[in-house]
Amino acid sequence: MEKLTETNVYSTNERHVPKKETIRFLTGLAGQNLLYSLIGAGFFTVFLNTYSGMNAAVSGIIIIILKIWDGINDPLIGSIMDRVHFKSGEKLRPWLKFMPPIIAVSTIFIFLTPIIDEGFWKYFFFVIAYAVWDIAYSLQDVPIWSITAMVSPNPDERESFIQWARTVGSVSYGVFGAMIPMVYSLLIGFFPGVSQTKVILPIMCGFFAIVGAGLSFLCYSAKERVPLIKKQDSLKEGFSLLFKNKMLLLLSLANILGAVGIGTSLMYQFFQFDYPLTLFGKTFDGNFASTAIGLVLYGPTVIAMLFADKLKKLMGNSFLNVMIAAQIASAVSRVISWIIGYSSPAAFWTAMVVMAVGNALTGILSIAQTSLFNDSIDYIEWKTGMRTEGVTFAMQTLFTKISSGINQGLTGIVLGKWLHYIQYENPEIGGAQPEAFHKWIWPLMILTPAIAAVLYIIPLFFVKYTNQQKSLVLKDLEARRENRPESGESPYYQKELKHKFEAVKTAE
Repeated sequence: MEKLTETNVYSTNERHVPKKETIRFLTGLAGQNLLYSLIGAGFFTVFLNTYSGMNAAVSGIIIIILKIWDGINDPLIGSIMDRVHFKSGEKLRPWLKFMPPIIAVSTIFIFLTPIIDEGFWKYFFFVIAYAVWDIAYSLQDVPIWSITAMVSPNPDERESFIQWARTVGSVSYGVFGAMIPMVYSLLIGFFPGVSQTKVILPIMCGFFAIVGAGLSFLCYSAKERVPLIKKQDSLKEGFSLLFKNKMLLLLSLANILGAVGIGTSLMYQFFQFDYPLTLFGKTFDGNFASTAIGLVLYGPTVIAMLFADKLKKLMGNSFLNVMIAAQIASAVSRVISWIIGYSSPAAFWTAMVVMAVGNALTGILSIAQTSLFNDSIDYIEWKTGMRTEGVTFAMQTLFTKISSGINQGLTGIVLGKWLHYIQYENPEIGGAQPEAFHKWIWPLMILTPAIAAVLYIIPLFFVKYTNQQKSLVLKDLEARRENRPESGESPYYQKELKHKFEAVKTAE
């Protein structure tokens, strides 16, 4: 690895990130996803609707309200990060050092909710714990993904870094999201007679929170290598740049529309109460069954992520084309699976295989989105002279949490108001549920993600950023950082820089 110097630090051709730095960052990212698997995965939806002791419809409404709070604090946090710089000159890394302990403690408090007796104080305790977690998580998550735009000015190296980060993030999220409910099922079997929700659940989640927070500290290893040409003068200016970033806003809208697909969040209830899964003569509970089927459905997505760059080249060297194709394939496969049904084991497994094949390309969505976000940051810098990592990836964190909040909230409302779902402190496999539950659980589980996939595609057709435009932006930015003349296409260059080079030329 060549040592960084002033002559190569801005180069879009040199490689800048040591392997050790990448490995430490990826390990920290796995730890952060262990933490998020407790709050953002399907297990948390089950916790809200079954284990917490809160009314499913009420908890759903609370989650949606808290996500509106997200709409206020996340962009604000991002704008502050774009303006505030530490003594080291950095604007992102120091946050990665201070946040893990706060996230660990607030996560533990969330899972202590079942201990509180039913009533006002249970809901109050949950809201405060979740609000603290939400702010602390944003203060870590925004820098983690923002720094992917600053580890290197080389677009190929940066895209490779993003691909590994998103792949490791998705795999670790999937593994931990699958492991947590399985571990919970095993612990329930090991300790019969002990309260599942008031003893086993808080201890298990507390342990995972501490381990995940400790590992996430390693994200601090990543370095900021893209220099700031011009700093933002005010929060107002930061927000104005946000609304000039059309690509960012359209991608955010796509993700929010995609959140109406609540199918995955209903898998626990489906396998627990409507279709107990039996393999090799043993019947598995909803946690174990939904996790196992989740691995079948989303296992192919991990394989697809490893070939993201090749699939991009096959589809016109455009991640947008990949994203559209992925959602179309997912929607079609789910409709076919719904028609096949689950009247027999053969029909059920055929439906699952069809969905698994159709979902394969969706694994690339996170890689594609992050790459496009970074492209949008370069474009805004090219146009205005200012970089917006903070507010851009605050929006990513925002729509991730809003999407999960909408998903979790809608799930609770649908279960409580539409399906009239019955809660149990220690639920039995195949426990009684109303007729409406059995009538609607399968179509809701299979078809709502198909509807969401179609909605997701609509904003993508309005994203216009060609490969030719990207190449021009990168060449101009490299020239700007090396104090050389640009192509002259940039509004910022025309307004702020052109006269300087013309003066020099005239003097010569």
